[in-house]
Amino acid sequence: MKIKVHDPKFNIQNSVLFLFFCLTVLLLSVCSVEAGAKKSDASENGRIVGKIECAPETKGPYGYIGFYFASNRVQDPFVFRQTPDYMFPLEKDGSFDVVLPAGSYYLLANVKGKNNLGPLEGNDYFYFVENSRGGPKTITVNKMEKIDLGVRKATLHPTFGELLDQRIKGITTIKGFLRDEKGNPIEGLLVAAYTQPVMQIKPTHTSWRSGKDGSYSLRLPEGGEYYLAARSKLGGPPFSDEYYGEVEGSKPVVVKTGEVIVDINITVQKIR
Repeated sequence: MKIKVHDPKFNIQNSVLFLFFCLTVLLLSVCSVEAGAKKSDASENGRIVGKIECAPETKGPYGYIGFYFASNRVQDPFVFRQTPDYMFPLEKDGSFDVVLPAGSYYLLANVKGKNNLGPLEGNDYFYFVENSRGGPKTITVNKMEKIDLGVRKATLHPTFGELLDQRIKGITTIKGFLRDEKGNPIEGLLVAAYTQPVMQIKPTHTSWRSGKDGSYSLRLPEGGEYYLAARSKLGGPPFSDEYYGEVEGSKPVVVKTGEVIVDINITVQKIR
């Protein structure tokens, strides 16, 4: 059965509000969920197919498509980086053919300018199914049915600048610096937030990559106790030659809703 999903005219100003709904989108560990979906009872699953198309000069794209449970996930995607509940690689031509348990989802496709599974960055392309208000549209996957999204045009990742600064006022935030054992700042790492001390499962949220001075900013939807780990990549145990570090003593960081905590610094080292 073919189900057509309404795709209204693209509105870039509203669409960027959903740009970071992914995370990042972005975890190797989530790939294990793909296998779980395919191994489950086929009568409980549905199927989504389609193709993500980028600019003509984009050759051999490397990317993935992430699916997020629609229930209780409506956080401001412009502010927070959430991790997908299911993630699948795109084929070289941008096509996908995936199996999911029946349910309602948002989706975000990310075609990377670099060969990695990290968050959206400059020169990346993205796509999501848009509703009439420019926000994410829910796709309902029914048992034993197929949704064909057809060919969808991806959009180049924009730069936000001051617009982001205006939106993050009053947001629960943890800030600090990432340095190696010699005190040198480490650029390009992600800080992941976990609700449990086992920090090799899927985190709830991640930061943007650390700056040249090693600074990071991790925004959260609410206060609580969060275990933090800084990594080059996400998913599973640390990789060889990857930078990795935790808050000293592996203790949770306690933050109140609306509070901004600074100087939560993390020392990282390369895994040998």
